[in-house]
Amino acid sequence: EDVIARLAASIARCGHRPQDLFAKLDADQNGRLSRDELEKVVLGLEPYLSISEREAVWYRFDKDLSGNVDLNEFCQALLAVNAGVLVNVEDKVRHVGEKFKLRGYSQHEAFSVFDSNGDGFLTLEEWQRMMSLLCPELSAADVQSVYRRFDSDGNGYMSLIEFQTFFQNAMDLRPATITWSSGLPTYVPPPTEAPWEAEILDLVQSCLSPARSGMQITEVFRRLDISKSSSLTQYEFQRMVSTYRPGLTDTQMEQLFYKVNTSKSGAITLGEFVRRFG
Repeated sequence: EDVIARLAASIARCGHRPQDLFAKLDADQNGRLSRDELEKVVLGLEPYLSISEREAVWYRFDKDLSGNVDLNEFCQALLAVNAGVLVNVEDKVRHVGEKFKLRGYSQHEAFSVFDSNGDGFLTLEEWQRMMSLLCPELSAADVQSVYRRFDSDGNGYMSLIEFQTFFQNAMDLRPATITWSSGLPTYVPPPTEAPWEAEILDLVQSCLSPARSGMQITEVFRRLDISKSSSLTQYEFQRMVSTYRPGLTDTQMEQLFYKVNTSKSGAITLGEFVRRFG
C-alpha cells in the first residue's frame, strides 16, 4: 500500500493524471496493460523496489487476477490514495529531515533526544515539542499531518521503527531525479551480472531474507551500516559478502560492489541495497 502511495505521489508531482499516463503506457492501444508495460512506469518512478515489492504492486493493480490491468483498475489503485495530501506531507517530512542533518542528528539520535521518558515511543505532545524547536515555521496542522503519516498503525504512538521506516521511504528510497522521455518515466536497468556474480549476490540475498535473518531488509541495512553514514562503504560491503563467501579477491569484491552500487558513487545507498537484496 505504501509503494502505491509513493507511486501516486510521484505521478502527481509530475503533473500527470492516471488516465493520461495509462494511455501512454498502453503501447498497443488494446485498453489493457501487460506486466511489462506497467513495470515501465513503476520502475521508472520507483527504481529501488525489491522483487517482492514489485510482485505485490502488480497484484495491487491486477485486482481481478486476469493477467492484465485495465484503465479502471489502474485509476482505482492510484486514485484511492490522496496523492495531493501525500505530496504535501512528504515535502514537510523532507524539510524536517534536512533540519536533522543540519544539526548533525542521525534518525536514531533525533528520536532519542525527544523521547523524553525513554519508553521508545513519541507521543503527539513530544513530537509537537520536537517540531517547535526544530521547525518552528511549520503550522500546527502540518505538524499533526506529519505525525499521522509516521504513526502508520494509527495507535497514537510513533515508534522508532515507524520513524525510521517513513524517513527511508520518503527520503532514502526516493530517486534523486526522474527522467521522462515521450511522456513516460525512463527506467535504467541495473548492469548485467556475470554468472559467478549473480550466484554470489543471490546467495547473499537468500541469507539476508526475512525468513533466514528474521529482519526486514531495511533493518539488515541499518545493522550493516556500522559507520552510521546511511550508506554501505566498500569495507562494510566486503565484510558482509565475506561472511557468506570467504576467499574472494579484492578485484572480485570490487566488481561485486559496483554491480550493487549502480550509481558508481562509491557508497551503496539503501535504495540500491534493497533493489538487489530485498
